[in-house]
Amino acid sequence: MLDWTRAQVSIMRGDPQSAQMRSILQDELLPLPAVATRMLARTAGVTQRYEVTADPIGAEGTLVGNSLMGDGSRFAEYAHDGGFVLVDRTVDARHAELAKTWTRDVTIVHDSKSDALSILVRPDGIIVWEGGDDTDRERLAAALRRWAGTR
Repeated sequence: MLDWTRAQVSIMRGDPQSAQMRSILQDELLPLPAVATRMLARTAGVTQRYEVTADPIGAEGTLVGNSLMGDGSRFAEYAHDGGFVLVDRTVDARHAELAKTWTRDVTIVHDSKSDALSILVRPDGIIVWEGGDDTDRERLAAALRRWAGTR
């Protein structure tokens, strides 16, 4: 992050070399859709990965975004309370069952129509746990204890 910030500052200086670099970025690189998308994502911080566990799996540590759920709703519809959201995508709702003692702090959404993995999302939109049908329930329990408190 510090290197990215320094790079931004370096092209904003008033010297001729910085002006040349700005010109190359504006005229030759930013018109390319892949470059523009990458720069925007990087500047907005959406490519940032946070350390939420010692051994992250999949999307753990990344922003959840407003993803489409299996029933056509969007993730943001379930995050209005400003609390944790557990999206249980197991057929038998096993993750929801494990998390039921946290329902005061965790909104549980059953989304078995989706192909994606189940996720636990912090109030700031960071995924702190991801798992599928065969995922060790202890990892989910540990994430709930760590992030939503003990029960």
